[in-house]
Amino acid sequence: MITALTFEKFHCNQFLKNFGFNVAEAVLIKKADTINSSSIVEQVGLPCFVKPKADGSSFGITKVPAKKNLKNAIDHVFSHGTQVVIEEFIDGRELTNGVFTSKEDIKVLPVTEIVTDNEFFDNATKYNGESIEFKPADIDSALTLKIYAILNLKGIARIDYIVTAKETLYIIKINTVPGQSAESIIPQMAEVEGIGLEELV
Repeated sequence: MITALTFEKFHCNQFLKNFGFNVAEAVLIKKADTINSSSIVEQVGLPCFVKPKADGSSFGITKVPAKKNLKNAIDHVFSHGTQVVIEEFIDGRELTNGVFTSKEDIKVLPVTEIVTDNEFFDNATKYNGESIEFKPADIDSALTLKIYAILNLKGIARIDYIVTAKETLYIIKINTVPGQSAESIIPQMAEVEGIGLEELV
């Protein structure tokens, strides 16, 4: 399983881009790099997201509305790590799809649309109940199977998407260690299919 690659959000998305998948424009910055805010904004646009290269659960993510706010957001991430990803903001519906290998075959769980009053699907939305989740959502789960196969995944995984108003589908990230708490999405998806957490694991 290419778990190491999926932990590296930037490199994983660039890898999948080679297979023709849509991913957000992104810039990777290391701590020793000179920060050129104008060049970054020219490439990814505004607003944009500034996030740690490898953390999960939406920790450390900032939505940056203006160029003047960019450096502070980058410095905030650098206070916790050595590499930063600045990513294009894709306006659309947030969808996610769980998938796992059972004893018999590969099972795709119901696609879920995430609706929240927060600015984006952040840590508070995920773990403080500040979201509404609709199941299922209307995308072809065959895409999830294709990504699962390309990455040679074997365990439980969750693939996050955004679909725009023009029905263009973007891959946001691959999560190979999705949460298994009562508030987590995978157990909720499995429950819709009549699969309890113990059986799933």
